[in-house]
Amino acid sequence: WRDWSSDVCSSDLDGAGIVDENVDGPGLHLGGKGLKRRTVRKIDGMAGEAAAKRADLRAHLAPVRGRVAALPEVRDVTVGTQFPETVVINVTERAVVYQRARDGGVDWVDSDGIVFRHTDDPTGVIQVETDTDEQRLLADVATVVLALPDDVSAKVRSFQADAVDQIEFHISGGRTVVWGSADESEL
Repeated sequence: WRDWSSDVCSSDLDGAGIVDENVDGPGLHLGGKGLKRRTVRKIDGMAGEAAAKRADLRAHLAPVRGRVAALPEVRDVTVGTQFPETVVINVTERAVVYQRARDGGVDWVDSDGIVFRHTDDPTGVIQVETDTDEQRLLADVATVVLALPDDVSAKVRSFQADAVDQIEFHISGGRTVVWGSADESEL
């Protein structure tokens, strides 16, 4: 779990004239959590139909969605409203499938082959050796890793991917599995 509140740009809402820290009311919600005491108030100067207010508010939310979507760890984001005065942001985070050694640490790679984080220390997922930044190969490796049964995955000692049709790994006992391509991932 990550606290996104420090990354969400409240100034996008401030600039749109819809955030006011001095107003009591519903908070800006992110994954069910309140976002740092920020509150959303009715847009001043908007007379007329509720539909016009919603349209104006939604227009101001596009920059917020863009900022959240630009965070590397975010797989998907929706920004909506719960009227009369609440903005709701739902975030789906990327999940690490494997890690790739790079620059003295490891890159975290998701199922789409997207590198979304770099850390100093590896975690308990498969470590893959590859020099590529080609998203297709990184995604193919993820497909293979996800296709491995748990008992095989636990035995992987090293994993190499030189090209989309040259994926192989070594398991305990000195055995090598030449997988080929991700197209051959159904077991």
